[in-house]
Amino acid sequence: MKAIVLGLFLAVSTQSWGLGLASGNHFETISMEGRVIVHCSENNQRDTAYYNCGAVALSPVEFDYIVSSELNADKVTVNYTDSRGKNRSKSVNFDANKQRSTKRVNLWIGTLLQRPLLHSGDNQLEFVATKNGQVVRRENTTVSVVRGEDRQCTSRTYFSRSLQDCRNSSFICQKYFQDENYCD
Repeated sequence: MKAIVLGLFLAVSTQSWGLGLASGNHFETISMEGRVIVHCSENNQRDTAYYNCGAVALSPVEFDYIVSSELNADKVTVNYTDSRGKNRSKSVNFDANKQRSTKRVNLWIGTLLQRPLLHSGDNQLEFVATKNGQVVRRENTTVSVVRGEDRQCTSRTYFSRSLQDCRNSSFICQKYFQDENYCD
């Protein structure tokens, strides 16, 4: 009996886990919307704005570490195709002691300077781990992003000391979703 238990322990403890995202290969989008009224005042000027805020978040995370087990590497590059069909790559340093990337990679947030790693549907990712420029592991995986629930937040009113909040909705809507715990 001890030999069977020891054999199972050795088989499990020496198994090499894949190279991939810490949160796994299955993600879900959450669509949120709600209404906000902002009353602004600054230097004897007043204004009021009405916003219909909307956002699509990725669950469980929008930024994630690349992880592995028993990987002696100093860099990981992820090759992928973005939502516009362009082939792209992202590289991050890898901490072999922690068995994860030193930074989280952007999975979902699109900005002027950054493209997200994932888009809705199936995403084919190639992870290439290197040590001093030499490839030590290469793995392909499919990460799926499916449409999740639609959430409606309760309406909220804010009072601001900046007129900018009555002219641009981005900060107020971001604060609103955080304050509403992402309509949960």
